[in-house]
Amino acid sequence: MTSKTNGLFGNRRSGNLPKAANMSAKKKRADSQKHWVKINFALEQEDGYPPVSSESVWASQASDGTLKIESIPFFTDEATFQDSVAVTDEEGELWFDELIEESDNSLIWIIFMESDGQEVIDDLEAAGCDVERCNESQCAVNIPKNVRLKKIRKLLDQYAHNDELDYAEPILRQGQ
Repeated sequence: MTSKTNGLFGNRRSGNLPKAANMSAKKKRADSQKHWVKINFALEQEDGYPPVSSESVWASQASDGTLKIESIPFFTDEATFQDSVAVTDEEGELWFDELIEESDNSLIWIIFMESDGQEVIDDLEAAGCDVERCNESQCAVNIPKNVRLKKIRKLLDQYAHNDELDYAEPILRQGQ
């Protein structure tokens, strides 16, 4: 049975996200009160990439009943961190159905050529971005609306010029 839902959880797989050690007490209290679920995104593969046929991201229920994405996607370009989405329940699994409301966040994917990229990640975090690692050579970057995209591109272009990384910009929502 397939039904469209905007956040009615029922008996779906859910849980609590691990809490970051450096999270503020206020943020920890707010996060502990959220109900977390996994949303799956079907992925189209081309020449064996991405290496998976679906990706799941964490989401929480927003006040309007939609689900708000709470993690940074590594492979899907249909939605990103803090976007509100509707899902379809397919036999207890939540699958992305449509984007309801875009956040102001942009998404960049990075592949590191030689190193583990920790210096790049440190630079991105210092610039105000959030970074999640997929593996040693790949990460996803959330660029909040208050961070200038031009500054992040300049930083990444410097590393790319030295053949240290390659990057893609699947979702861009703020000005240069």
